[in-house]
Order: sequence, then C-alpha cells, then structure tokens
Amino acid sequence: MKKWIWVIVIVLIIGVISSFSIIAMNQPVTVVLGEVTQQSMAEEIYVSGKLETKQTTPLYSDTNGLIKELKVKEGDKIKKGQVLITLNMDSVTQALAEELVSLEITQAERLAAKQEHFKKFQQQQIENQDAINEPLNLEQYDLRIKTHNIKINAMEKKLVKDEIKANADGTVTELSVNSGQLISEGMLILKASDFSAYQVVADINEIEAGKVKLGMPVTISGESFADVYEGKVSKMASTAVVTDPAYKDAFVATTIALQQVSDELRPGYNVNVELNIPDKQRIVVPLEAVVQSEGKSYIYKVEQNKAVKVQIETGKENDEYYEVVSGAALGDKIVIKDVELLTDGSKVVVQ
Repeated sequence: MKKWIWVIVIVLIIGVISSFSIIAMNQPVTVVLGEVTQQSMAEEIYVSGKLETKQTTPLYSDTNGLIKELKVKEGDKIKKGQVLITLNMDSVTQALAEELVSLEITQAERLAAKQEHFKKFQQQQIENQDAINEPLNLEQYDLRIKTHNIKINAMEKKLVKDEIKANADGTVTELSVNSGQLISEGMLILKASDFSAYQVVADINEIEAGKVKLGMPVTISGESFADVYEGKVSKMASTAVVTDPAYKDAFVATTIALQQVSDELRPGYNVNVELNIPDKQRIVVPLEAVVQSEGKSYIYKVEQNKAVKVQIETGKENDEYYEVVSGAALGDKIVIKDVELLTDGSKVVVQ
C-alpha cells in the first residue's frame, strides 16, 4: 500500500515540474535592443624592435702606418675634419729613401748600358767603316724606372697622409684601434653616431607587413625609459627574410623614424612598437549579438513582441564587433544581450 502512495507522490511531483516548465516556456524573455552601427575597425600591430641612432658613419684608414697619437676615445664628440690620429711615418720615409737610391742605380745602369753600346759601335767602325749601329733595347731599364717612380709617388702621398681626420660629425660609439698599433689601408678606425635623431628597426611578420605603409604613425615605448615616443614608418626592406629557421614565416625589416629625442634614450635599447592600421567605415554588430549555428551566423530582431532569427554574412572582426556584409542594415534594431536564451519566434519583452 505504501509503495502505491509513493508512486502517486512521484507522479504528482513530475506533473507539477512539467506544468511549471510549460508555463516558463510560454513566459516572454526580457531582451535589450541596440542598433546596427557603422564604425572603423582599425587594427593595432605589436612588435619588438631595437633603438639605434638614425645615422652611424664608419671611418676607414686610407693609408698604412703606425699610430703615433690617438686623440679620441669612445664617447667623445667629434667634428668633420677634426684630426683623430697622427701617424709615425718613419718606416715610409726610410722606404722612400731606399726607393730613390734604387731609382738612381737603375738610371745609372741604363746610362752605362748606352755608353757601353756606343763604345762597341765605335770599335766596330774602326774595324769596318760600313758597320751598322744596331739599336739598343733599353726596355728592361725603362720598366724598372717606371716601377720605381710609381712606388715613390705612392710613398710621397702616404707621407702627406700623416693624419687621419673625422669624415662626419657625431659621437664615437665604437673605437677599433689603439695607440701604437700598426694600421693598414681599409682598416676600420671607428664609428661615429649622430645622436640628434633616433630610429627603430623592427621585424614585422609577412602577413602584417602587407598592411603597413610608409608614413604610417607609430608609438614607441619601452621598459628602459619612461616616456612614450611618436614615430613614422620611414623604410621597409624590399625582401622578406626568414629570420628563424625553426619557423617558416618570413619577416620584413622595417625602419621607424622617431619624431623627437631625449637624454633617456640610448642606442641598443629594446622597445615595443605599436602600429595603428587605419580602416574604412563598416556596418557592425556587437559580438554578443551574434549566435553561431552549423557554421552560419544569426542575429535576432523583434517583430510584434517576438524574436525573429535573421541570418547574416560576417566579414572582418575584432575584440568587440563583427562586420556585417549582408543581412542587416545601418540603424536596424537588434537584440544585443542574452541572445542564447532565444529561439526563432520566442516571446520577448523589450527592457
């Protein structure tokens, strides 16, 4: 008997729950309406870069010699034409003197050869008045004399170059030689940087690089300095390069010119680069207004207190909005909250 009582109780409970569910299903859902709007969906690209001076000029030696006096050190400011190094040219002076003596010897040998040739001809005429004077080949002497003169001219020019001067204004940021060092032509002496202007070089992924244009505004920040600096894209490499063999993506080296300078900036700092990619005006709806089903996108409109499910085609998206390519027009009223509670034809009450 008790078993039947429990069965009846359970059936009654199920019936009550079902009744409440049916009532609840027929209750209207409170919704919030908004409008389909129009706005730009601008993007931000974030990359890392390296701060450097806009202009760094290397200075190479144009002569051979021994450094007699080094007049600068790293960190010194220099002016174009300033004497940076004096050279000890004793070895060149000695080599020049030796070459001048060699020239005199060769010239004397040439003269002696001519005199000897003439004496032989005179002797031949004594023995035979019809003797012919054969021409003397002096080519070997002339070539030796020419070589001596080339060497002498070169050493005389070197003696004039007993000083190495700055080829640009700037600050010495790299010094590659020491006092007393023997230097040769083409050797790097130093690098001078112009601290009156800075730039940032950053590698931008090939996909995002296509969105970047010359003159585009850029924001520069970093952990090594307090202020935020503005800049513009001034140069982009003509080729994309794979910088890390572990990844297949190629990157484009991009140069950004800063529009101001500061004492807190130093070449070599790691910086954060933010590029703002402009965009056209687009028809958009909030992300929370869109429901996805079977690979399609839908929004809800309200007609005669009922939710009407409308399919839309979406385009670009960001953290807040979907672009609407078709299915909705600017100014349309749509449900923008709790759309997951709705089905096509649901009763609604607009809040």
